[in-house]
Amino acid sequence: MNIVGHTSRTGGEAYNDKLSASRSAFIRQKLGAEPGAAELLARTKTSGVGSRENLIGTGTDDAGDSLDRRVEFKIMGC
Repeated sequence: MNIVGHTSRTGGEAYNDKLSASRSAFIRQKLGAEPGAAELLARTKTSGVGSRENLIGTGTDDAGDSLDRRVEFKIMGC
């Protein structure tokens, strides 16, 4: 499974790339804290795409952009 972090358009590209990667790493850490999660962690990777895959993408930095600030779980083939 790939945990992918996203951001809104607010901020610079380098900052958003780092923020989105941090979001996905945080979620992986939280999943890893659950009992019996060792096998899940072994099959999980993280990535961040910044604001390159926005759903709304208005850049207004309000509630309208909240869907862009997300983490997705993408199932990958073995």
